[in-house]
Amino acid sequence: MTIFLLVAAGFFIGSFLCLVVDRFGTGQSMVVGRSVCEKCHATLEMIDLIPVLSFLFLHGRCRRCHESISWRYPIIECATALLFGLVAWRLTVPVLLPIGFVPDHAALFLLRDLVFSSLLLVLFLIDIRQGILPDQITLPGILFIAIFNFFLGIPWMTIAVGAVVIGGFFALQFLLSRGKWVGDGDIRFGVLLGVMFGAAQGMLVLACAYIIGALFAAFLIWKKKAQLKSTLSFGPFLAVAGWIVLIFGSYLAEQFLLF
Repeated sequence: MTIFLLVAAGFFIGSFLCLVVDRFGTGQSMVVGRSVCEKCHATLEMIDLIPVLSFLFLHGRCRRCHESISWRYPIIECATALLFGLVAWRLTVPVLLPIGFVPDHAALFLLRDLVFSSLLLVLFLIDIRQGILPDQITLPGILFIAIFNFFLGIPWMTIAVGAVVIGGFFALQFLLSRGKWVGDGDIRFGVLLGVMFGAAQGMLVLACAYIIGALFAAFLIWKKKAQLKSTLSFGPFLAVAGWIVLIFGSYLAEQFLLF
């Protein structure tokens, strides 16, 4: 029942995250103000805002101007629902339970992972659309996740070492390349990942991200969509790797003897 409820909630949270991404950097409030059609700017009614179902009922078109609605909205809503379901399911599988899991704190673990998943999704989408990893997302995320982990009994030293190791990995690249290899936003994203996962699982995130990034780059080169000297935003790969390690990290870390 919990998984079902969280999947249902995920559709609505996904709709809200779409709004956050769309309004980021526009000067509009991300929490106040009615949603509007991006083509004709007509205010949308509640019946137009039911996740996925409204899109299907309207055949992917605005009720007023009849212009097509981007498929990214139902895709993001479905992706959020899937992620929320996976996060809840993970806590029912002993081999996937997070490090330091205490059954009495299951609700807090669940809330932390849902917040972290939402942060990853927003960073993923903003980096794809705008090529940045904004401090307005990463810095509050670092604070929130650190507080969650503190109340979950994770030692401050583990949190701090993770932040220094993973964030420092990107800071070193930034300094050595004078910002050519990675951006400074990657440093804060690295700190967020280190605070969440610690140093050992954080390194798993890095390994997964570089493998996924290399495979994606090779695919683009093969399809002649990119060249060897082409640059790609690394944030989306870090986000995908973060989801992989969030769900399967305990199992992977045990297999690779990281703890």
